Amino acid sequence: MNRLCRLMYDGRGLHGHQGSSELRLRGWALLRNFRPYAPRGKAPRAFDSPAHRLNGRRYHEHWLHNLMASTSLMGFRSPMPAIR
Repeated sequence: MNRLCRLMYDGRGLHGHQGSSELRLRGWALLRNFRPYAPRGKAPRAFDSPAHRLNGRRYHEHWLHNLMASTSLMGFRSPMPAIR
């Protein structure tokens, strides 16, 4: 929670547009969940990141590839409403 508090303080809280504040917080949360645990640490871990611990899958060695694979629709499309 300390890192979230620092993010909010550095970004002046939720000032500005609600959409941009929401996207900033979502981006921070995604990075926080997919970045590896202490990559310079010497202790072996069972999981590479919080997302790996949560879903038990690791798609690639690099964490950014895991982020893209895990957040994609994997070929499935959700029904899109018609834009008028």
